[in-house]
Amino acid sequence: MKYNAFFKAAAAISMAMTLFAACGKKDDPDKDVPEKEIVTAFDDLSYFQNAFVKTVVATETTDAHEAGETIYTAYLVGKPIYENDPTNLYVGVEDLDEALEYWDACLAPDVNRTFSATHNYTYTLTDAEGKSQGTVSFTPGGGGSVAQITTNLAGLEHFEKVTFILNSAWPFNTVYGQTRVGDARVMTVNVEDGFYPFSETVTFICVQEASAGVPPFYVGFSKQLLEPFGEQILMSDYCPAETKAKRIYDYLHKDWDFFAAVFEEAGVDLNLNDACWIDKKDSYTFWTYQYGVNLTKNEFELEKWEYYYSNPRKRALLKIDWIDDASLFYVPGSCSGAVDADEEARNLFDGQNGTKWCTHTNYHTEPSIAFSGKKCWFVEFETVEPVNPAGYDIVTANDTKKYTGRNPKEWALLARKSGINNEWTILDKRSGEDLPHDNYKTKNFKLNTTPGGKDWKYFRLEVTENSDNGACMQFSEFRLTY
Repeated sequence: MKYNAFFKAAAAISMAMTLFAACGKKDDPDKDVPEKEIVTAFDDLSYFQNAFVKTVVATETTDAHEAGETIYTAYLVGKPIYENDPTNLYVGVEDLDEALEYWDACLAPDVNRTFSATHNYTYTLTDAEGKSQGTVSFTPGGGGSVAQITTNLAGLEHFEKVTFILNSAWPFNTVYGQTRVGDARVMTVNVEDGFYPFSETVTFICVQEASAGVPPFYVGFSKQLLEPFGEQILMSDYCPAETKAKRIYDYLHKDWDFFAAVFEEAGVDLNLNDACWIDKKDSYTFWTYQYGVNLTKNEFELEKWEYYYSNPRKRALLKIDWIDDASLFYVPGSCSGAVDADEEARNLFDGQNGTKWCTHTNYHTEPSIAFSGKKCWFVEFETVEPVNPAGYDIVTANDTKKYTGRNPKEWALLARKSGINNEWTILDKRSGEDLPHDNYKTKNFKLNTTPGGKDWKYFRLEVTENSDNGACMQFSEFRLTY
């Protein structure tokens, strides 16, 4: 697979650009006008940083975040996979040539390249004024790896080294064991139109397996035709930018007939000569252009329409690119209710920290199985195949920092091997727990019981108490660990 174009575009989107404009005088001394020359310069360190890791920081104080607070950190390429080695990103590749493509793509266009038969490279990164920001080096091999990128950059954040390993050596391939090309997963996608937000159930199809040490890549299409106008957008978690649209095109055209049949079963006709919206707009003084992609043409092609006047009605092209195995493995079942329709328990398994299960004391009515004589909130789910978890993660919600009392305090995880004719077994039981009083924080728990059985398929999570015994209980993600 060729990642060069994808990597460059992802980095360019995140890259910090600086524009300088000087002001001069014309004949009228009371009127300032800008000079014509505008200079754009690359910040090589930012380019390199954002090629791998993108951070979104709050620009103003809201109920959920303080100004300057990090909202989330996304690993665009690679990930830290060992707790004792958090500054080393690992990337799965097929061979040295693929590692070299990543290396070339993480350097800004203004970095002067040299070529070596041994593929040992060291470059000095510079700022807009040409001053040194430090060095980055590429070295084949080392510690059993395909290659490594090492750095000497004082301003680099989130990582210090990148290690390329063979896909076959990726340590977590078994986590994604149930992911296969053509697999279908159903998710609810939220759409905002500025006036009438709505949700749509979409069937996503796996177009790239995760068994190669990379996240599984799923693609879907909106069922209804959309006509973006004014503020209407698809949530950015789902609608791809141009580079992801290109990847989708490449994936589908590897075996078009196969995917056409799979999507047809999901209710989507890929062979329609119908372009799909993607998340890209160009705004000018008097109009805005919206871009789309036609997947059925012989080569990837972007088209644009005037956004406000003559845009056609089109479907939305959607994607999910999971970094962790989360919702792919779980099928939510019965559960307690939610405060709002979009805050139901299924959000615990959607792989998106930005969604949550937020439930009210009105739903704290189910008799607890694990805690005799108590009432609970509960959610039941099943796995695609029987599993033997060693523990589980709980992720706090989007506004936990403001509403710390909503964290679960007492809960239990139960399991059984078959349907309703099999009694629940308690795998883990907790009281007096104190989850982090901050947003999107993950805490892992090891199972504290030895039930003497394996191959569990059905699970039940009961929460009997929240931190302040208040009106609401909430958290954003739940996932089994192995």
